[in-house]
Amino acid sequence: MAYDIAREDASREKVYDALQRWCGDRMETLRGYRLPWWAHWAALAEMYLPRRYRWFVTPNNYSRGSPLNQAIVDETGMIAARTLATGLLSGLTSPTKPWFRLGIAGMDDLPEGEIKSWLAECTKRMLEVYSKSNFYQSLGQAYHDMAVFGSAAQIQYEDPDDVVRFYNPCLGEFFFGLSNRLEVNTLYREYTYTIAEAVAEFGIENLSESSKTMAKNASSQDTEIIIGHAIEPNTEVFLGGVSMGYPVPPSFKYRECYWETSANIGSNRQGYLLRCKGYKERPFVGLRWDVTSNDPYGRSPGMDALPAVRRVPSMSKSGSSRPRSAAS
Repeated sequence: MAYDIAREDASREKVYDALQRWCGDRMETLRGYRLPWWAHWAALAEMYLPRRYRWFVTPNNYSRGSPLNQAIVDETGMIAARTLATGLLSGLTSPTKPWFRLGIAGMDDLPEGEIKSWLAECTKRMLEVYSKSNFYQSLGQAYHDMAVFGSAAQIQYEDPDDVVRFYNPCLGEFFFGLSNRLEVNTLYREYTYTIAEAVAEFGIENLSESSKTMAKNASSQDTEIIIGHAIEPNTEVFLGGVSMGYPVPPSFKYRECYWETSANIGSNRQGYLLRCKGYKERPFVGLRWDVTSNDPYGRSPGMDALPAVRRVPSMSKSGSSRPRSAAS
């Protein structure tokens, strides 16, 4: 369940301003903690999955179609990662057969009757929703990201066409934060949208003045802007050490906000809040393969196999046999 804040509520303008600053500052802090993982992911992407990594989130990059896999001379590592991801999808969450069944805790052997029939019907409808949405494509991508990088994010939204819709930010776009239970409860990300996409998503009336101007110009429809996105626990927001209250009612456990990161709003400040929502439940999952203590990101089989995969190109050139760890 989501709760939308109306941007036009002038009495909340100070809270909007504080929230945008809060999110911008926290993203920069998370960026610093992510730095060593970010560099490690680049090395993994170079050998396994160059198309699923962003070194920098840069708008209006006209070289995206250029080859990205020049470092890959032998495809052994790429195929191994793909095989692992495919095995996880078919073995754990198969798109072709039921892989879960609803029940009642403590009642393993329900007698035939209305309760058992209702649970079976709910299971059937859930599987149908998943099969008609992009759930399995999204989950397959998440498995692939985990196999290579050790971390993956999957965002879920209600959708008027497919009931539910899933999104997978790529590595280099997102940031994780943990709760005191060492679970991923915070997701920040930055990504690019064209002006046309931003208008369709947020509405022209909610964009910054500079984006509104571009939205009214045909030649600017495909110009890109950088969007900041945060999903985090709905706590009080502070500005200069002073509480500005809750951006959404405290009855909502999580909040989500979007902002234009580079919009100039005067007073030497940048950033413009586009939308804020409240959620009763966390609308994303942060997936990690192996974790150590309170590390926000995971370790992966791809990290374990990286030394062997790096040796494969040189061994292929020399005609030597491939190392078993890379080919298996």
